[in-house]
Amino acid sequence: MIFRNYRTGNKETNVKVSRIIDGEKGEVIVDRTFNKDITKELWIYGLDDDDVFEVTGKANNLIFTRIIGGQNNDIYKIKNGKRVRVYDHKSKPNTIEENKGAGISFTDIYNNNLFDFNKGIVRTNIITPNIGYNPDDGVLLGISNVYTVKGFQRNPFSEQHRFHGGFFFATSGFSLDYEGEFANVFGEWNLQVGATLTSENFTNNFFGYGNENRKFRRRSRFRLQPCEETYLIQRVLECLEEGLW
Repeated sequence: MIFRNYRTGNKETNVKVSRIIDGEKGEVIVDRTFNKDITKELWIYGLDDDDVFEVTGKANNLIFTRIIGGQNNDIYKIKNGKRVRVYDHKSKPNTIEENKGAGISFTDIYNNNLFDFNKGIVRTNIITPNIGYNPDDGVLLGISNVYTVKGFQRNPFSEQHRFHGGFFFATSGFSLDYEGEFANVFGEWNLQVGATLTSENFTNNFFGYGNENRKFRRRSRFRLQPCEETYLIQRVLECLEEGLW
């Protein structure tokens, strides 16, 4: 097949797909123009033939286009690679005749190169209220929010953001936690990040470094506030450096 992407005008991209017959361009089987106001991304799959992908034309407000080659030797002629990304098999032959600005990602990540007609961009947001109790924190009132995006690259999602906030009545403290995970940042490895924000009167329990710690009857003796936790971390690092732990 020959896939030709023409950036025809402001926000518009025309896609023509033609057969290859005896090495020459044959009949046009697809001729369609997409508008960015309706179509946010184009995913063009080559599947199993020796395909030719061409991207030409200059325009503004371009639709982000993903070109996914197939099993055989595909030829890429990218004359305008702005907002274009190419995916294909790293272990199979491919030919880049011209590339002006497109992102190239040749990997053997199975899900990236697999065609699935049910695959689309899915966004979900789940909000969950929390209530609980324990002797240290007293009554807890909180809320959790999980925002998940399933886009093109998934492992098992493209990105996920988890927020959790809580107020603890026994100490009148609060905490805000964030965890984010992003798929396939380093090959097939995901990147996970996190952060925590607490009030000054938020506390955690710390029972000592090992099994020989003194037992106190009062729970308050085990409680650490954020500034004390910072000092504790510093002492742990010092002990590691001195070989005392």
